[in-house]
Amino acid sequence: MTVIHLPADVLRNGGIMKIDRLLGITIYLLNHGVVSARVLAEEFEVSIRTILRDMETLSLSGIPITSLYGTGGGYKILDNYKLDSKLMDEEDYSYILTALQGFQSGYNQKGVRDTFEKILHNTSDKEIKQNIFMDLTVCHEGNYMDDYLKCIEKSITDKNCIQFTYTNSNNQTSAKEVEPIALQYKWYAWYLLAYCHMSKNYRWYKLIRMRELVETNIPFSREHEAAEQLIKRIEAEDNQSYITIKLKCKNEVKIPVQEYLRGVILEENDNFFILQLQEPTQERMWFSLLMGFGKDIEVLEPDILKERMKTVARGLYDLYT
Repeated sequence: MTVIHLPADVLRNGGIMKIDRLLGITIYLLNHGVVSARVLAEEFEVSIRTILRDMETLSLSGIPITSLYGTGGGYKILDNYKLDSKLMDEEDYSYILTALQGFQSGYNQKGVRDTFEKILHNTSDKEIKQNIFMDLTVCHEGNYMDDYLKCIEKSITDKNCIQFTYTNSNNQTSAKEVEPIALQYKWYAWYLLAYCHMSKNYRWYKLIRMRELVETNIPFSREHEAAEQLIKRIEAEDNQSYITIKLKCKNEVKIPVQEYLRGVILEENDNFFILQLQEPTQERMWFSLLMGFGKDIEVLEPDILKERMKTVARGLYDLYT
């Protein structure tokens, strides 16, 4: 393994911040392949000219950096270069253990537990002070969730299609055959990103809405791009419809409102504050939260939401009268 040996003038004149940045750039290049000077400048919050000087410094220190020109060009470290594992300190191991412990609590798979034990073994001779703990047991949304996660993970590895019945937010149930790409936990739920054979497009599926999930022997119909790039592209192309809501909220519910209805406070006084938020039109959770706050919040805009609130309130009144 290769150790970074920085030139004496860097150690003498650059200071700790520059050394940390050079190490950070090295690790970033190792993790991301070809990276442009512009992206590096944005990532490390310096000018492009500073990045160019940093590249020269890293080359002088013996790191095999090469430049690629043209579209998609940038800087790259040769594939056979490895960092010395001794660069990991107690703080680094503390972050890894915290992440793995949290992952274990929400993803009950043997591979995660084995990885945690390996990292724990590597830290046995170090004084690790863990100050942050993550509990993701909320990830277990149903008795079948661990089995579904295991099945989907295997299908992704095998590159085999899966089949299941799916009930959408409009309570419509249909059979699905998809090519699973990646699992993601977000918005308090497990989601599957997959290529749908029927729609010929990529879709997100909420695992809690799946039933009768099985792995098939049908291989993928195509080679898919890397999951990370695919997720970024789909999120950038988000065509989901959103509703902009303006609320008048009493000050005594300010903390829970900000906790559950994350928006922007437009104005406030001693009695109330005005909150504006944007929510997906098809989702139901935010509407349930509005109803749950009762008379402590008032919908100011839009009018269509006011009418919906009144209709639901009348229905509740009739139900319990």
